[in-house]
Amino acid sequence: MSNTYILCLCIHFLYGYIFSPPPRHFGGIDILVNNAGYCYCASVEESEGEEVMKMFQINLFGLISMTKAVLPLMRKKRSGMIINIASAAAMKASPASAFYASSKAAVELLSDGLRKEVEPLGIRVMVVEPGGFRTNFFGSSLKGAQMRIEDYKDTAWKQYPENAASLSSP
Repeated sequence: MSNTYILCLCIHFLYGYIFSPPPRHFGGIDILVNNAGYCYCASVEESEGEEVMKMFQINLFGLISMTKAVLPLMRKKRSGMIINIASAAAMKASPASAFYASSKAAVELLSDGLRKEVEPLGIRVMVVEPGGFRTNFFGSSLKGAQMRIEDYKDTAWKQYPENAASLSSP
C-alpha cells in the first residue's frame, strides 16, 4: 500500500477536469480505476437537462478525461491497466434509471473500443459491471428529478414509494 497514490479529481462542469499528478518518485501510473459515478433518477419526461448533463460529465466524460491523462504515461512504458467501473444497469434499464443505464452502457462500449486501440501497446482495459451490493449508493449517490408527474407514479416511481407522496403535475 505504500506505493499507492490516490489522484484527486476535481470536476468542473463545462470547464474540464483537473487532477493532481502522482509524485515523480512513483515513476508513473500502472493502474487507473475509474470509479466515480452517481445515479440521476427520473423518467425521461421529468428529467432536467442540466442534471442529466452533470451525471454524464461525471459518469462518462470524467472517465474519458482521466483515461486521456494517464494514457501517455502508460504508452511510454508500454504497460498499464485501466479498470472502468460500469454497472449491471448497462445491460437493462429500469424505470427512472434510463439516464444512468445509458451512461454506464456508454462506459462499457467506450471501454470495448479503447481496449482494441491500446491492447497492441501493452495496455489492458477491463470493465467491471457490479450489480447491487451493500454500499451507500442509494443514499449519497442517488439524485432525483424535482418535477413529479402523476402519470409516472406506477412506472418510474413505483420502486421509489417515498417519491409518490410528493408527485405534482406540471
